[in-house]
Formats: sequence, C-alpha cells, structure tokens
Amino acid sequence: MDHSPIDTATDVGSTLGAVQETLGHHFRNLGLLMLALSTLKQPLTPEIAAARQRLEFLGDAAWNYALALAVFQAYPEGAPGDLTRRRAAWSSCGGLARLAKRLGLPTPLVAPLGPSHRVLAELLEAVLGAVVEDGGFDAVRALAARVVAQSRESATHPVVDAKSAL
Repeated sequence: MDHSPIDTATDVGSTLGAVQETLGHHFRNLGLLMLALSTLKQPLTPEIAAARQRLEFLGDAAWNYALALAVFQAYPEGAPGDLTRRRAAWSSCGGLARLAKRLGLPTPLVAPLGPSHRVLAELLEAVLGAVVEDGGFDAVRALAARVVAQSRESATHPVVDAKSAL
C-alpha cells in the first residue's frame, strides 16, 4: 500500500478498503475509520481532534488488553517479566509505529522525513479505537493474536528490553 496522503475520492475509497482488509474488520460506520484517519487531512478542528483523541484512548486500552491476552495464551509457560516484554514489544510507541507500517496504514506527511513514531503510534491507536467502537473487542483481539503468532514464528530469541540487556 502507498504511504502517501489521500487526496481524491478514489484514493479515500481504496485506502479505506485496504485498511479494513488489513485489520480484518469491515466497518459498519465508515465515519469512525475516517475520523481515526483524520490526521491525513490537516488542519483538524478542535472538535475533530478531541474526538480522535478519544479513539486513541480507547484503542490504547483495547490493544494493551488484547496483547496481554494473546501473549498470555501464546506463551503458557512464560514468566511474568517475559510476558510483559513481549507485550511491550507491540504496545510501546516504537512497536505501534512498526506495526502501523507493517499493516500499511496510510500516513500523514507531517515532516520532510515522514511521520514520527509517535504520529504513527497515535494513528494506529485511533484506528484500533474505531474498530472497538464500530464492532467490539473481538476484531482487535484477533489482530493481536495474529501479530503475536507471526512474531512468535519469526522469533529466534526471547524479547529483551534495554534495561534487561544491561
């Protein structure tokens, strides 16, 4: 998927369709997905920015819970510290940004070198919040299970954060 801003009605339609396919959730209310992706069109009104931040809040909470469940189930013998590091790999700002890129979410052009990790993380959180608001927790839970399963298949060594490595 192209990571450039969307400008035309055709771009919007294809972008919304691609995002829904990637997420595994087809929105009943496309307005929620459009609100989550509202940073693609600047400037935002204060009302739209506040509504989008509410979606980020919901997405953050749902994603952390979904990841905790997925990691807990994927690693039945995992120690609590290991489970926490595995969850953090996909819930930290950097982890969310990597996942947003991996999922092919469209990105706003907010800087010459592209969006920061924070912008990408917030974009994904808003999209996840829109998913929960539109269709409930199960779609986010399914996505978390796919992400954890795929990372488990490709992992050659345990996840270690910088503090533990020291």
